[in-house]
Amino acid sequence: MDFVPQFSEAGESQIIDKLLALVHRDMKPALDYFYAADALPDFAAMVRGAPDVFAYPLLNLALEGMSSRETENGEWLSQDLTVGAGLIVEDTAVADVHKKAEKYVRAFKAVVRKGVLELLPESSALVDYTIDIDHRYLRHGSKGTAYQQPVEFEIKIRFGEK
Repeated sequence: MDFVPQFSEAGESQIIDKLLALVHRDMKPALDYFYAADALPDFAAMVRGAPDVFAYPLLNLALEGMSSRETENGEWLSQDLTVGAGLIVEDTAVADVHKKAEKYVRAFKAVVRKGVLELLPESSALVDYTIDIDHRYLRHGSKGTAYQQPVEFEIKIRFGEK
């Protein structure tokens, strides 16, 4: 007898892999759309979890948590997914590195919002979703004559299916 689940039930690894593919595909076009005159480069490195190579601009993603709730009668499944992300950009002046980080934040958030449906389970019964993206700028660092500006994100996606 074949197993057929009642709900699609999102897979954590698949969502992170899809998010990496989405950013890989759409980040440079988003940067070009918002800031064509700046000719900003795509991410030099995109990693899942802790980076082992520091090439800038850098993006790292990690799943922070996932929960699901089913209604009492089993007709509805609600799922919450939280992804942590961090990006670091580099420039030669403190003011410039912060401005550059703001540009990458805007483009990254636009990419995630536009492609959120690609991240969710492929289900014809997907009913609704919400997405919240919070970010904060951390203290900049320096190495030689270059400054690095890290930014951390918390991406919360809530979705339900029948």
